[in-house]
Amino acid sequence: QKNAWNWVDDFKTDSQGPIWTSQRQVSGKWQTITDFGSDVYPQTYYDKYYGVGVDYQNKSLPADRSAIHGLIADNPGDSAATAMAWTAPKAGSVKVTLDKVTGAHVEPYIRQSNSNGKDVVLKLLKNDEVICSATMTDSFATATGFNECLASAKGTVKVAVGDVLRFSVDAAAGTSKSSIHISPVITYTD
Repeated sequence: QKNAWNWVDDFKTDSQGPIWTSQRQVSGKWQTITDFGSDVYPQTYYDKYYGVGVDYQNKSLPADRSAIHGLIADNPGDSAATAMAWTAPKAGSVKVTLDKVTGAHVEPYIRQSNSNGKDVVLKLLKNDEVICSATMTDSFATATGFNECLASAKGTVKVAVGDVLRFSVDAAAGTSKSSIHISPVITYTD
């Protein structure tokens, strides 16, 4: 049985679930984003530009995805979050890590230049409980506090079947760059 899930490696350009899904908040409730769009980019879409996927130039993803980043683009005008969601297939303890933590830009970070300094809030949630959180304001600046939280005991999470871990992004109104790179990996430790 599979014990590790990697958002980038597991991402499909035309379907999702049952483990990984793209979600957004609507009236305070999490809903799956189902539109993969007619656009060339490999992601789900809502409100034309926003959604969750991987940062690649087209939907023909290569077998080797080691140079590809996970992507969350939140609508800064809707006062609601956008998320990568992982649903636990079995009970146990999972270690949450990020796949892209070396190189020129260490995840997580705002992926486009010229951010106007407004808050982009990243959270790791278990169901609706905040486990780790970081506020990002500057383009390409690593949210080191988020990585430190994942590296601490908080980065190992006890889950029951059906619990949902979400990597959520909520960009403040007026944010000029509301998309981040983050490539989560979730691995059972028991």
